[in-house]
Amino acid sequence: MKKHIMVVVFIIMTAWIPFNVFADVSLGIGVGTPAAFVTTRVQLDRVTSAVLNIGFGNWSNEGMHIRPQMQFEQRQRSFQIERQYFYPYLGIAAPITLKTNPHLGVSGVLGLSYYVGDGPVEIYLEALPTLRIVRSGDVGLGLGMGASLGVRYTL
Repeated sequence: MKKHIMVVVFIIMTAWIPFNVFADVSLGIGVGTPAAFVTTRVQLDRVTSAVLNIGFGNWSNEGMHIRPQMQFEQRQRSFQIERQYFYPYLGIAAPITLKTNPHLGVSGVLGLSYYVGDGPVEIYLEALPTLRIVRSGDVGLGLGMGASLGVRYTL
């Protein structure tokens, strides 16, 4: 059943991509927060991207996780280690957990991208400090921290 749901989620994620985007559209997979997810990124302009991550399972909470986010790339702040360029970015996200224990929050995104051979494959790492507004169905504030590691391929 989960495989069928993942296929439907993947189709939905690709259907929301606008046809007149600025530069690129990326699709990929990741692990972290949530435990496993599919991801898509649409480049809106030179520095802004819209990202949607949808996954299942978490280390402490079962259910479906949706994380829409906006990323703001800092390409002028790129740095290199042994001739390999890394690109930092900042963003904001709204993580939502559905099913067993509903969660809703606001999250910062601190990320770092690396493009393999300056090609279409991006490897990224994100830290996700979160302010939880709804925890396990109860309204109340709480702090959390998450991280994600993923790979996206630019179409």
